[in-house]
Amino acid sequence: MRTWSLYARALVCTALAIFGSAAAFGQAAPGITTQPQSSTVAAGSNAVFSVVASGQAPLTYQWSHGGANLVSGGHVIGATNASLTLVGTMFGDSGSYKVVVTNRHGSVTSANAVLTVILPPTVTAPANQKIFPNGAARTLAITVSDPQNANLTVSASSSNPSVIPNANLTLLGSGTNRTITVTPAGVAGLSTITVSVQNTFGLAASTSFGVNVGAFSEIASGIAPLADGKVQWVDYDNDGKLDLFIDGRDQSFTFHTALYRNDGNGTFSLNTNSMPAAAEWADFDNDGFVDILTSGGVFHNNHDGTFTQLVSIPDAGGAVAWGDFNNDGKLDVAMTSFNSGTVLRNNGNGTFTDLNVPLTHAGFSTISWADFNNDGLLDIILAGNVNNVFQTHVYLNNGNETFQELATSLPGISGANGIAWGDYNGDGKIDLLISGSSGSWPDGKSQIWRNDSTAGLPFSFSNISAPMPGLNDSATAWGDFDNDGRLDCFVGGLATDGFN
Repeated sequence: MRTWSLYARALVCTALAIFGSAAAFGQAAPGITTQPQSSTVAAGSNAVFSVVASGQAPLTYQWSHGGANLVSGGHVIGATNASLTLVGTMFGDSGSYKVVVTNRHGSVTSANAVLTVILPPTVTAPANQKIFPNGAARTLAITVSDPQNANLTVSASSSNPSVIPNANLTLLGSGTNRTITVTPAGVAGLSTITVSVQNTFGLAASTSFGVNVGAFSEIASGIAPLADGKVQWVDYDNDGKLDLFIDGRDQSFTFHTALYRNDGNGTFSLNTNSMPAAAEWADFDNDGFVDILTSGGVFHNNHDGTFTQLVSIPDAGGAVAWGDFNNDGKLDVAMTSFNSGTVLRNNGNGTFTDLNVPLTHAGFSTISWADFNNDGLLDIILAGNVNNVFQTHVYLNNGNETFQELATSLPGISGANGIAWGDYNGDGKIDLLISGSSGSWPDGKSQIWRNDSTAGLPFSFSNISAPMPGLNDSATAWGDFDNDGRLDCFVGGLATDGFN
């Protein structure tokens, strides 16, 4: 027993000596001496993780991101080294990183190190602006955002303070939706407005838009010169840009129509499809695309730049107008010409029914819908040449798809644009501006008639004897040009001393 005991002690001592010798020479499983550290970096910059490990060489390393082993390549460098580098970090690089260190005696896994990638804020500026030198301040929307929801500091500056002083830039709002108010200094010129945003991490972004302070400037549009016609803005193709329709006579007195598509860069392209002479644009079938009502018929917008005629109207120097006379949400038609006059009811299925309303037949005419007696129903006024006598006629809407003509003392005129409605005195009743040829040259008329109508007097108008020139072949319009809350009026046409 004593001999065995001595032998056993010798074996134990030998084993301890061998183990101690191996440890002394680094012959052991790896261990982590220095753990990788978490890091916060700006997007686009580099991120570096390092580990210091002990143990018998050779040591191998394998870095992982979110539990998936990384492979060197692209923006990843050193996926199997003691140091891992991510070049040009992206937001998707955010997350937990760790490394497994291995040798022939075993392996050890480091603690997680978290990478936080900070994205810069964003800012979206409005489109370029054009403002008149003495125009009103303009408030525009800007959008700012930050993925980390950090507090944002927004600022703005002007490249030309003499045109737009920095003090005339006002920023308001909070969170994502902000506004900038630009006030011109009254001096014409150009300025670039730069809007900048910075977050609490010091990351910033900026954008800019131009402001042109000045009057109108002509563009080289390439549009055909025409006279004695009509010009209309209309977005016929629903691309958000107003297109241009014109009709009239060229220098050889040949009548033309042309539809120009707005290319969005200050130029226009001619729509080569055959177009009728347009009187009014409106979406009569509620399909989201404007259609054309002409003195020759109703033309449906095919959504591809072409139009198909659905209704034929006898064209003999007449006039047409859209209006929902029966309040069914569908636009109907009133028309007059040398050969006919009636109301067409919109059936809602691409067809119209002639109600055989006995409207006066008038050529070289104008026709208009208006609720002059405030009963909620559109009435009709028309004026033109009736058997070589210039006349004006008014028709009251009876509410049952019939109309009755009312006696008036309005002057008879002729012309395509000689009637305009507007409440010039703010009494809630629309008044009448009327101008045009009265039958014998140069006896043109330009008058304003005040609406005195009541329930018992459905059409009672009084000439206020406004000091206006008598004009022929007139154009008329109401508008509050000086923003004083009162309607002003415009008349233009041919007088004895030329055009006025």
